[in-house]
Amino acid sequence: MFAGISPEQNKVSGGDRESSLTRDTNELFAGSGHCSNCHGEDAAANRDSQGRDVSPATGWRSTLVANSALDPYWLAKVSHEGSLAPERIDVIETTCTRCHAPAGNLHAIGNGSTVYTISEMQSSPLALDGVTCTVCHLIAPEGDLKFNGQLNISGNRTLYGQFFGPYGSEMLDSTGYTVAGSDHISRSEACASCHTLTTQPSNFNGAPPRVFYEQTTYQEWTNSRYVADGVECQTCHMPRIDDEVRLSNKPSWIPGRSPFALHTLVGGNTFMLEMLRDNAEELGLTASAEEFNASISASRELLVEKTADLELRMAERTSDSITYRLEIRNNVGHKFPSGFPSARAFVEFIVLSRAVDTIFASGLLDNTNEVQGIDPEFEPHHNLITRRDQVQIYEVVAGGTDDDVTFAIDRMYRPLKDNRLVPVGFRKDHYSYDSTEIVGLALEDEDFNAREGVQGSGGDIVWYRLPLPPPGDTLTAIATLWYQSVPPRWVADMFAAETPEINAFRRMYQAADGKPERVASAMVSTLSSVGGPGKGIRLSTITTDWTSGAARVDLNLDHPSRASLELWASNGRLVGTPVRLREMGAGSNILSWDISTLPAGIYFVRISLGEDIVLRQFMVY
Repeated sequence: MFAGISPEQNKVSGGDRESSLTRDTNELFAGSGHCSNCHGEDAAANRDSQGRDVSPATGWRSTLVANSALDPYWLAKVSHEGSLAPERIDVIETTCTRCHAPAGNLHAIGNGSTVYTISEMQSSPLALDGVTCTVCHLIAPEGDLKFNGQLNISGNRTLYGQFFGPYGSEMLDSTGYTVAGSDHISRSEACASCHTLTTQPSNFNGAPPRVFYEQTTYQEWTNSRYVADGVECQTCHMPRIDDEVRLSNKPSWIPGRSPFALHTLVGGNTFMLEMLRDNAEELGLTASAEEFNASISASRELLVEKTADLELRMAERTSDSITYRLEIRNNVGHKFPSGFPSARAFVEFIVLSRAVDTIFASGLLDNTNEVQGIDPEFEPHHNLITRRDQVQIYEVVAGGTDDDVTFAIDRMYRPLKDNRLVPVGFRKDHYSYDSTEIVGLALEDEDFNAREGVQGSGGDIVWYRLPLPPPGDTLTAIATLWYQSVPPRWVADMFAAETPEINAFRRMYQAADGKPERVASAMVSTLSSVGGPGKGIRLSTITTDWTSGAARVDLNLDHPSRASLELWASNGRLVGTPVRLREMGAGSNILSWDISTLPAGIYFVRISLGEDIVLRQFMVY
């Protein structure tokens, strides 16, 4: 064990980078400050081939995982749940701290305590270290997989890593832990315990006890193609680099190892990362604004590059109406959105007319960042949208024992709606379907997770039909998929209550930029005159080659056409026109353009092919 660590040494220090991380310990766990001694920022170790700091300590400290015990939204939510059921506050806080403050909770429960409260957590620097390094690396390879934060912690003080044959004497001498390599640390089961949570409604007195699946990210992954493809949680959330990285600064002679898993633990919740960054001093966080910005950028990259694709085309045009077909494909290995049930995705669909401007709009936001026109209770799933007050929202909606919508986890009885986009390969006859079911009108939608009657597409098709303007006008339809982690409806009832935690979060929430994140966009333009669909056009996703500083898109055309390509910034500014009226033959074609001088950000490529216009987005880092 570590010895000689005084309480004063555990406090955040403003000077030295690594001293700001706690060096608190207990019989099981050690704070991240001990790990950062060797696995933190260093002049020679923990750097990639270009000399950039890729140390686990730096990547981890600005994540939601690292700051899970100091998350103001979580603290406010626990406070609100406790105020609704004060007789169950110990149960609620013990359940919640199991995953948000595991180094304190698991140690206390393991030593015979029956409860672990927020107050106890707040008095422990080690508990406030969130999901600290030793929590994950002490998960043992043996033992049955357990959920609800019941981690299978190694009892022999062995830290497991991805590399076999590690040099362990320095670790043992410095920390009292041995170190070993094991494949299990790179598998999804290492994440499953805390990303599977079941609860029971406190006001249900029937038998047997009712189980509500609060989140089932791991089960969603098991019901996907990605299991067979060998794509684990860590594949996306801890991406690997092929560089030879020296994993420790001690001893100085150890060689680099490859591939190296970045400890960025990236997700999609930029809203909360921005809130942490903007309130870091008040919350007592150790990451710098630059480190939070790096986590925010990585999250946006994941949302834009790897989350979903949209394909929009005109499907039918009659004498008095026009119908658009929007296909959304989920590219992640679980439902989108997944995790805590407040997150939602929604489609903004706008049709512009050159003559009369906006002729149709669904999914616009009001000044509180709530979606306009949606049902006061909850918006149902749609297959066909014909009115502005119909909006496609992908979400889970929970009902209490009276089937009224509830946002209190402790009162959730059953889902009233769950049309979140399922992963590719998802099936209703899978063994995990009982915990990952589709609920509501999406079950009746033949286009939801199915193509030609075969399930498992991992996507949805939404049809939009609207009256046709006078002939000769040009219509431009734009579809955008947005992601919102903390919608206004989810916090409205909580903000009606008063506790110190709720008041603090309310102030931060109201000061934050609550705009949702753009995930993907698609656009198509066509004439309003009656006729068949435009030319058959199929586009690949945009690929980038950072070595040459170029981007390209592959087009496959049914007929010859003249192509132009415009480059637009996300703020609507035209950046340039790399391609002007180039002749494209039927079949396969390639359009490429230079990106070497573009500042980092989201961009759109607008490709005109005769009367048809298509839009694709890409990201520059």
